[in-house]
Amino acid sequence: MRVTVLLQGGIKELTGQNDTRIELTDSTLHTVTDVFNVITLNPGDVGFVICDNKLMDWNDPLQDGMTLAIFPVIGGG
Repeated sequence: MRVTVLLQGGIKELTGQNDTRIELTDSTLHTVTDVFNVITLNPGDVGFVICDNKLMDWNDPLQDGMTLAIFPVIGGG
């Protein structure tokens, strides 16, 4: 499975990644949550994930070649 991940806002710093664009090739990628696990991202830090102009649920299945944009939690207080 090949998935491109675009880290938006402060998500890059939370994962310790050097780049905002990550290419993942991993046979264990089946859901959005699997992507979080591979890039060591706490799902509680994620506000939303968009793929093809649609909001993704953490349990949504992935398809080969998808591009996911991961955004941090916005606001607070």
